[in-house]
Amino acid sequence: MTQDKPEVNSELIDRVYAFKSLETYHLQGRGIVYIVENPHDCDDFQHLIGANVLVNNFQYVVVAVERFLHCPPWRMGERIGLLVKEGWSNEGV
Repeated sequence: MTQDKPEVNSELIDRVYAFKSLETYHLQGRGIVYIVENPHDCDDFQHLIGANVLVNNFQYVVVAVERFLHCPPWRMGERIGLLVKEGWSNEGV
């Protein structure tokens, strides 16, 4: 028996995550947070912290990840918040 994976609004392109934001808000004094769908099952978000990402086709670096619903593990498709800064890191992840 095969289990279908949920369809998510994110994809991995050349080791860069590309997201379509579901919502956006400003975190006063910190920056913009984009609400996106978690790209895969995980126990932490180290793979996103400091990563170059595309959100709505704009380049950002992830500064922090907000987890809304519960403690780990987080499942693919659950909403998470990406606190980002504009630009692109040359270091990559």
